Amino acid sequence: MASPSKHQVLLTCYGAFAWPRKPALDHWAGTVSALFIGVILFVTALGTDDQAMAESFEAGGLLFSDELGGFRLISASGDGTPSDPIILVEELLSLQPAVLTIRPSRIAKDRSLHQGVLRRSLVKVIMNQSSWRWSGFDLELRDQTGQASLYSDGLSFDQPSLVREPLYSDRFADNHIQDEPFDRLRFDQGFVATQDSVRLSFSIVDVNSLPVFYLAQEPIILMTRKDPSPNQRLAARRD
Repeated sequence: MASPSKHQVLLTCYGAFAWPRKPALDHWAGTVSALFIGVILFVTALGTDDQAMAESFEAGGLLFSDELGGFRLISASGDGTPSDPIILVEELLSLQPAVLTIRPSRIAKDRSLHQGVLRRSLVKVIMNQSSWRWSGFDLELRDQTGQASLYSDGLSFDQPSLVREPLYSDRFADNHIQDEPFDRLRFDQGFVATQDSVRLSFSIVDVNSLPVFYLAQEPIILMTRKDPSPNQRLAARRD
């Protein structure tokens, strides 16, 4: 039999001694890879669950959604006129800011073209499911989630109207609108106990026909845990 060539001997040695197998390292690498894949699948599942749990309702030609989290949207009804306002029923479970997503539907776009602006009367019924009493409530219209309202966004709490609809709350005796540079509305001088609800009435206007805009909402916390006095209760409840 012919003896192996020098080239064959080198290949044999290379295959026998180069890049030795390390079972422990292979096992460790396989474990890390499995964990990494598991984390990716878990995060993906969480995102899918959040989207599946998001609620959306259409009323008055607008589609309302709680897809950004922070609260639970229970229902929406009404046409959006002063005599038949859109009534939104919501639950706030914590103190984190809640952002309501609003998208005009085809019906709303048709109305906007006909009237020049998109205007809706809203009534929010918000249930306090947190562990804190509220001493007020803030609302702010935005065209972007992470940015305060700008003058050019065309959003307001009925700023273009010569005579605005009266603002009203069954728990807060006072309210303030800050049109410029922000579009903010604050209700205060009252309280909302835990497991209780508050009713807020106001109007929103969009003159730029935005495809989507947002209503940021955040309760003001009553720092004391003592019950308000009878005079505060009477002032807060105007019904």
